[in-house]
Amino acid sequence: MKNQVLSALALLSVLATACKVDTEIAPSPGFGEDFVITAICGNPDTRVQRDDAGKMYWNPGDEIGVFLVNGTSVVDRNERFTATLEAPACTTEFRAVVPNSWDNPAEYYAHLNELWSNAELDHIAIYPYSASMGGGVYTDYFKFLFRLSNVQQGIPGTFDPACWVAAAWSKNDQFTFSYPFGGVKFSVVSENITKVTLTCGELYKYDSFGGKKEYVSVYSDGHLSVSSEATAEDPFYQSLELIPQGGTFIPGEAYYFVIPPVSLDKGVSFYFEKADGSVAKRSVVPAGNQWITIKSGVFKTLMEADSGCEWKSPAPDVTPTSIQIAKYGGEAKFDVKCSSDYTVTCTEDWLVDMGGVGDAVEDKCTHTFVVKRNYGASRTATINVTNEAGTVQVTVTQDAGEPLPDYPSIVRHHLVQANMSTDCNSGAWPAELADNKAEYGDLFEYVCLFYDSTNGWNECHTEHTQYKNKNPDYYYYLDGRRQVKSRMKTTVPMFAAESDDIYPTLTSIGVSSSVNGKTITVDLSVYAYIAQDYRIAVYVTENARSVTGINVWENTYKNVAHYKLNEDNGTIAGQLYPLSKGVNSIQLSRELPVEVNGDQYSLMVYIQAPYDQQPVIRDGDFYGSYYVDNCRLVPVGTTVEPEVK
Repeated sequence: MKNQVLSALALLSVLATACKVDTEIAPSPGFGEDFVITAICGNPDTRVQRDDAGKMYWNPGDEIGVFLVNGTSVVDRNERFTATLEAPACTTEFRAVVPNSWDNPAEYYAHLNELWSNAELDHIAIYPYSASMGGGVYTDYFKFLFRLSNVQQGIPGTFDPACWVAAAWSKNDQFTFSYPFGGVKFSVVSENITKVTLTCGELYKYDSFGGKKEYVSVYSDGHLSVSSEATAEDPFYQSLELIPQGGTFIPGEAYYFVIPPVSLDKGVSFYFEKADGSVAKRSVVPAGNQWITIKSGVFKTLMEADSGCEWKSPAPDVTPTSIQIAKYGGEAKFDVKCSSDYTVTCTEDWLVDMGGVGDAVEDKCTHTFVVKRNYGASRTATINVTNEAGTVQVTVTQDAGEPLPDYPSIVRHHLVQANMSTDCNSGAWPAELADNKAEYGDLFEYVCLFYDSTNGWNECHTEHTQYKNKNPDYYYYLDGRRQVKSRMKTTVPMFAAESDDIYPTLTSIGVSSSVNGKTITVDLSVYAYIAQDYRIAVYVTENARSVTGINVWENTYKNVAHYKLNEDNGTIAGQLYPLSKGVNSIQLSRELPVEVNGDQYSLMVYIQAPYDQQPVIRDGDFYGSYYVDNCRLVPVGTTVEPEVK
């Protein structure tokens, strides 16, 4: 982007001319017992520009607060006064506002008259009035806190009144105000500019525009001083934003940034943003060893500030840009806002790009990278978000992990649990499940679980409670870790690979079964890499079943869970078994209502491992702390061994 560089001579100090107005000051109406004081805009050498003619006005509705002090004591605190004028004027009278705590205005006015008639009391007036305004008096000055905003309102021809402060010290009821702040006056030539940002912080980290806490001291001789304070909660401002009234800046009109007195070593930069997201920049750099100095009551001027600037799409706005991941892996997520095309790249193979969801132009696009489990030293990767305006880097750091000693080669079968409801035309479509099984083979098995009233005779219906599935919103659950509503062909292999990268397979299942009449006996040989408690579920499934419902056309479902062979707790499927490292033997037996055989029925066996410290990734939304580690779907009467090398 081309930088437009101006010399310091192009920044002209602006001092206001004498205070005068186009309209006559209306005579003060008769307020009876009202308590009235007079406020003047300020001395010519301290007055600031309020409009292009150099006029500074009090406006109808302006309010000030007045403190009465004696030596180092505050005798009366923050009395509220409001301007009596009906049209803008340099000098006006302010009438005391009766507090709600006073029922009788006459008594309140008499109270003020008694205080103000005390010649020993000094009076400090502060604009604008704030009910929460406080302060303290010292030997010869009064100090108060003014909270300056870094987001200011752009008003044509003047400055944001909420950011402008004035104060005066008086021995009587006549006040001449001075102004502790100054700033920058500018205009633009381009249409549709929606925000202007003034910054010294991006390039010049030691410069600042003050901060939220500005302490203003009012001295008995009338002059003011300002001290800025920064804290961890309220740091110094290195940039200020101006948001225009009406949504866009009016070309040719003067606008103002309000800034406390400050000297800037390296200059400032203007950033202009349009409604379509395009941006332009102008830098103002002082010549030689000079500094850009903002003085009290003085505005630096740069008219037509965007003239000749080159407009470009902005660099991507990325949040956050630093992500910490635990050793067990998980997900690194960040949001991108960008008005133009951009790319997201990373060369480290331990980060897997899962793509983005959302609209970066209208709102935001959330990008997700799966971070694989770490078996070694801590590591760092960089993700680059790039468009024509530049690159924003996202740093992902992962804690050190431990290797898996003597880890064997274990074949994993991923389990897709499909929650079915035929009554309301919802649930997993059988064709999609069958197509995926045909394409990916042993990559995954699936089991269908009905849970509606029409099919209430099916006793395998507790999983929908485990996964908080109160209605058929989400159709599939992959390994108990995530919900998948559709697009099974693309999501199953992607999610399965993601799970393999984070969750090492801990178990493998061998199955042998025999049938004697209606009694089925199942012998399990379960290999465990880690000795701990596992939850094991064994179901008898129907190989093919034709189902119709109220709004469902006739469909044939396979692998429909029909009977349970082990106990469960009513909410999380399966039964807990303490397994030792190596091969464990478990036998289950049950008399069923019907005879089963390998032509029509199979055994679905799956084992759940505890999450422990491992992350629940993506959309796993369920009760309990177990995920499906491995599974086997075996025809009744068939024997298979654990798949461990």
